[in-house]
Amino acid sequence: MHRTRTKRTAGRPLASWYGAIIIGTILMFLFVSEQVCIVSLEHRVFDITEEINALEREVDHLGIEVSNLRKGSRIKHIAVEYLGLQVPEGMPETLF
Repeated sequence: MHRTRTKRTAGRPLASWYGAIIIGTILMFLFVSEQVCIVSLEHRVFDITEEINALEREVDHLGIEVSNLRKGSRIKHIAVEYLGLQVPEGMPETLF
């Protein structure tokens, strides 16, 4: 019976090492997986930030274009030159 106890105690430290190695491997795998997710999310945030910046530039450009298209002088020019309209007498020359 004494030998059986010796064999059991001799096997336990080895099993403890295997358990520690398995737990360590799992923890390292989880850490690496987490880092991969973080890098992926950082890349996505960067892409979305670039898209936001591009859209803001486009909005600025379109705002300038809208203000140019709303100018009274442009509308008057199109009305007279392309539509054959005339400015009525008594109307102010500058509409806006």
